[in-house]
Amino acid sequence: MKRFCMALVFILLATGCGPSPEVIVEATATQSAATISDQIATATIVSAITPTNTPAPITCNLSGQVTDGDSAAIGHDTSDPNAIENANILLQWLYTLSERQEHRVLSGQHLGNKDGPQGYDDYAMGLYRRTGELPALIGLEYDAGTDLDFFVDTERKTDILARHWNAGGLVTVSESFANPWEGQSMYNHSRGNGTYADAYTPGTEAYAKLKVDFDVIADEFLSLQEQCVVVLWRPFHEGNGQWFWWYTQKPEEYKQLWRYWHSYLTETKGVHNLLFEYSPSPMQDRLSTQGPLLYYPGDEYVDITALDLYGDNLRYMPQSIYQDMLSLGKPFGFGELGAHLPPTESNRDWSLMHITEVMEEVYPEAVFWLSWSNWEPNGIMAMESLPDAELLLNHPLVATLKNADTPHSVVAPEMVVGSPEYTGEEISVGVIMHSNGHVVRHPDVLETSVERLLEISPNYLRIVPVRSVEPDHLSRIIQRLIEEEHCQFLIFGIDFEAAKDINDAARKYPDTTFIISSPVANSSLSNIVQYGVNVKGWYYLTGLIAGSLTETDRIGYWAYSDADWSIKRANEFGLGVSEVNPEAEVLFLVNSGDIWQDIEALIAEGCDTFNAIPGHNTVLYNLSQLTAKGTRLITFSIEASREEIPGTIALGQPEDLGLIWSRIIQDVINGNSSPENLWAGIGNGVIRLGSGSPPMDPLIQAELEEIQITLPTGDTISVYDFVQMRFQQLKDGEYELPYLDSDSFQPPLVALEQ
Repeated sequence: MKRFCMALVFILLATGCGPSPEVIVEATATQSAATISDQIATATIVSAITPTNTPAPITCNLSGQVTDGDSAAIGHDTSDPNAIENANILLQWLYTLSERQEHRVLSGQHLGNKDGPQGYDDYAMGLYRRTGELPALIGLEYDAGTDLDFFVDTERKTDILARHWNAGGLVTVSESFANPWEGQSMYNHSRGNGTYADAYTPGTEAYAKLKVDFDVIADEFLSLQEQCVVVLWRPFHEGNGQWFWWYTQKPEEYKQLWRYWHSYLTETKGVHNLLFEYSPSPMQDRLSTQGPLLYYPGDEYVDITALDLYGDNLRYMPQSIYQDMLSLGKPFGFGELGAHLPPTESNRDWSLMHITEVMEEVYPEAVFWLSWSNWEPNGIMAMESLPDAELLLNHPLVATLKNADTPHSVVAPEMVVGSPEYTGEEISVGVIMHSNGHVVRHPDVLETSVERLLEISPNYLRIVPVRSVEPDHLSRIIQRLIEEEHCQFLIFGIDFEAAKDINDAARKYPDTTFIISSPVANSSLSNIVQYGVNVKGWYYLTGLIAGSLTETDRIGYWAYSDADWSIKRANEFGLGVSEVNPEAEVLFLVNSGDIWQDIEALIAEGCDTFNAIPGHNTVLYNLSQLTAKGTRLITFSIEASREEIPGTIALGQPEDLGLIWSRIIQDVINGNSSPENLWAGIGNGVIRLGSGSPPMDPLIQAELEEIQITLPTGDTISVYDFVQMRFQQLKDGEYELPYLDSDSFQPPLVALEQ
């Protein structure tokens, strides 16, 4: 039985709109999160134009319109004759930046490879937490890293780029293409029995492999094109250096590589939202065989030029090389910029103010730079990790998201709050999702709960979400939300541990209601309301599904601990398994400290299905990779949506915290100044079968519809209908789970020794 999963993830991130970048978006409660995203987009949807289309091109423009234009009117300022109007306008704007008196150099930060939202939180929001500023430019790569030959988290990375653009920022993408001859690291120069030209010659094996990569990237670019987002695309960077496979001693071969894939994206794939950035290494001698100009693909294939410059003293590059790059007549910047390579712990002493010094004194025509992300484990490169970040981003030379004044930063419409039916003042609600800074748990639960709160609350509510706050900054953020954003309610997400800060704030602001899930808050204060979720029943329902889908009759159950509550949930899961599959066995394994090692141990025992694995997207991703390679694996998640990992999560994120929050808020609005704590579960509608509509992956649903079981009455029913029936019975109170032991394992559970 095969499994499939549609991938769609909603992640709220700081957009920089509103009083400060920590405020994600302000909205009326009648606006869904998707609608809000549409509203702050700089233009409406544009169709991708493929080479076979003959009608006049459709163009995005920065006033938010989509218009039909004749081909003579657009596209001549960029290397792509059919570029969307946004690309033309943005390119012209970049030409003017160096003429500014202030904020003429765009600050930029790379977000790393592995996880889009986490990279944004680590490097962009990490920078904001230190400085109060977000970078004007963010960059990322869709691949999983320089030594890996697959892509990761592509859709969520695309969402990150779109949201930063919609907030008035710029976005750039580069790629660490795997060696197409051997499928290994980009540092591998081996071509087997092939030649360099194979990489741009259709019909060769190397071409076919590289085409797969370009097709993945093109799909994401087309998704961004539909949202009228322009990407600074930096392919085959540092091509004149000897370290990457795309280096060749014959510059003409490199030029052919660049030109072919430029045409492939623009003419074959219909990608028209790119500004092509040529970003070589400066080397030391402009007249050497590796000089940057020798590898230049040509004006008709390049829109922007850059150099990748590293060194403790960035003045070392010969001025002749800088002048050579300016002679090309394109907007110029630094595709990568930082201290010496490879980075070490000693980089922590490298002052970021050195950047402003060289931009003023040595490279005055540069209009952007991109600081790279940190190298694991101790390579320090990101701005948030280096000294003087606040001085840098508040320097009059430097442009941040707040003051870059891009062509699309002034068209985001103001959010209108209130409604004709409500004559009183608007009510502001602050939602602080996480208090643990960089480590984000329960992301989808909280972020989709905010979306849910917007959907079901009265339209006079104004929601002010904050994604993640360092514990040391919590008091300041609470103060800002209450004193500057005038929030009458503050909702705190899961796993808050800053009890003293919250209790102190509740005493300081008695007119604000604090809604918190943690039991550490002072329940004697009348303006603190606690909420919680009872997940009883959901583990039973997932057990029904797991017991039906396993082919090996061995199901893995990974647990944080063997505490009584954990054993009770495992026994509930086993109850569901046994009800549909008496032959199945559930192997219980306690966290050893290395979750992926634990999962591999369960796989080695023959497990092909797993319980919900909370908070570990890396594990879920690895499971999906094994599924893609033919090892049939399936799991559930109590924290992630089922759409997040294609083919792996069958049923996910059951909690609807937005419903709890809305009920508490309405209770207070209706005059109850001391509302009761609210603990809810399936019976209250807070625990759903799963996230999404429908809640289960449609193709897995089809599989479960084919599997029949016999009821005690002798009637047969599909597993899918049986799960739906049991869920409704639990919700209506018509079915009660039997007593489940919390001290010992009940069949079919078996404790697996580590």
